[in-house]
Amino acid sequence: MASESPTAGPRYHVVGFERDVQAAAFVAALARALDSRTLTANGAALSIEVWSGRPAQGGAFALYLSDGAFEAATEAFAPIPGNSVSDELPADCRRIIDRLTPPLGLEEALELLSTEAKERTGP
Repeated sequence: MASESPTAGPRYHVVGFERDVQAAAFVAALARALDSRTLTANGAALSIEVWSGRPAQGGAFALYLSDGAFEAATEAFAPIPGNSVSDELPADCRRIIDRLTPPLGLEEALELLSTEAKERTGP
């Protein structure tokens, strides 16, 4: 998984979670759904990216889904409640899922999100 800076231009669907385990469950399920699905011609042209934002005050996690990732999540899970749209990503976010991400289990996703938080705040 890459950790380069976000690209400018696309819009992102912001999905918030109150607890890290909720965000990790979503990340793991989405990674498995992306691995198992056959992309349509439209889906194949869309970027598949999920970015993790710094946990907000109070520990809430924000995930930023590209249009392609949001479309795949909506197709796999039904409408995603409580999301908003942003044209920008926070400077401190990092890509955690892309088109090449292998399927993840809950523990792997929790570790990934935990690593993200540790890298930003230090040991």
